[in-house]
Amino acid sequence: MSSSSNQLWTWPFIFLVAANLFTFMSFQMLLPNLPPYIESIGGSKLEIGLVTTMFSVAAILIRPFIGYLLMTSTRKILVLIGAVSLLAMTLLYPITQIVVFVLVIRFAHGIAWGWSTTANGTAAVDLVPRKRVGEGMGYFGLSITIGMIMAPSFGIYLFQNYSFDLLIWISAGLGIIAIGLFALTSFITPASVYENRQTKPRFSFFGSLLEKKSGYPALVTF
Repeated sequence: MSSSSNQLWTWPFIFLVAANLFTFMSFQMLLPNLPPYIESIGGSKLEIGLVTTMFSVAAILIRPFIGYLLMTSTRKILVLIGAVSLLAMTLLYPITQIVVFVLVIRFAHGIAWGWSTTANGTAAVDLVPRKRVGEGMGYFGLSITIGMIMAPSFGIYLFQNYSFDLLIWISAGLGIIAIGLFALTSFITPASVYENRQTKPRFSFFGSLLEKKSGYPALVTF
């Protein structure tokens, strides 16, 4: 697909949107069920709170690094690394019932989530024609919204009526489908990535966190 084309619904874009939907469904199934699972294995209220906190901190900390890698690396490799990492972290939860280890897994899961969502969103922008970027990203965002609507209730149903292990296996199954769809996707890597490989732009963690041009959109979002 050429980036100058005005065609939006190409096969790569369809595969990417579908893969992103399954990625969010796989993740969102776990979200409401981890706090009660932590409680069921003896976690304190503080540890239950850390489930969310550690995940969020990890997801934020990884974003400057993945942002830098997206400047110099091909899209498909980064997207697949994120999807495989999410699958691996999902499968690790039932392995231990020691709360501290579960929290470590949760922190690593946050890193994988921050990596994956950043890489997927950037890949989507590259696949959308410039003249239809608003429309295209709206549809891509719809895959996120649908995943957030459908998956939590389904996950709660599985957890309350069956078992946490079954929840994990179904979540992992959705993750495997996402990986398959990502593998089928033909990604576009901008020419700037190849140029940056030669010039090797300097990485700054705090510089990546504090982008002046993003100040107004960030304020509106807040």
